[in-house]
Amino acid sequence: MDRKLSLPLKVDKWDSGFFNVKIARLNISGKKPDKSLTRRMHDLIELAMRENIAFLVIKLVDPNPAFEEVIRGVNFEECGESVESTLVYPVSSSGDNSGNHKVRLFKAGDREEVRNIAKDAFRLSYLYKCGFAKRNIIDSYHMQWAENLTKDKNAVVFVVDVCSKVAGFIAMSVDELKRIGVIVLVAVKNEYRGLNIGKSLVQECIEWGISNVKSIEVKTQKSNKKALSLYEKMGFKVVSTDKIFYKRMI
Repeated sequence: MDRKLSLPLKVDKWDSGFFNVKIARLNISGKKPDKSLTRRMHDLIELAMRENIAFLVIKLVDPNPAFEEVIRGVNFEECGESVESTLVYPVSSSGDNSGNHKVRLFKAGDREEVRNIAKDAFRLSYLYKCGFAKRNIIDSYHMQWAENLTKDKNAVVFVVDVCSKVAGFIAMSVDELKRIGVIVLVAVKNEYRGLNIGKSLVQECIEWGISNVKSIEVKTQKSNKKALSLYEKMGFKVVSTDKIFYKRMI
């Protein structure tokens, strides 16, 4: 695991370009850090400073106290914790049928409504905590992310209509070669939350996946207990967790 720390920093070109600051990322995983980890973390920070990195972001996969102590010891701050779940076909159970809203495929005319729903739907995102930009800029980031998914030929997007207006959407990225679907974004308008629209959207992805993929993956903020409970009831199983830490360099 620790050999990863000796590699050059991976600059996130998309995020860096959008926020107009240089952002680099590093994934760390392992059961126990070796004695040189603290020194190598200092080396990593020095490298980031030489390369004018503004934010250094670490994803700690399957976090444990020993690694967290080292990361916090070099003044990284925690900004998010998430749970990754997977549903593997055949699906044994998807719960009850209370999510029964009419779901359809996205059409180009839905794009602006999808963007507007995405604007304030992801307040649990770690982006708001780590301070890449002001809140309105991060809102715009989520809007652009949703728009890009509607244009991505490797993504499938479904929407729910209520009174002829788009009340929610779900976007799933699809790896056709591996036959894996990854639910990237799920969002419902504020006034329609609590009506099982999210469940209807997830159910549509599951039904679509029966003839198109072997499994579906989704990552959910650990604090989003309602979403985690929904995925569990629909047949998803937790496979990993991670924590995000960041350090502002400039």
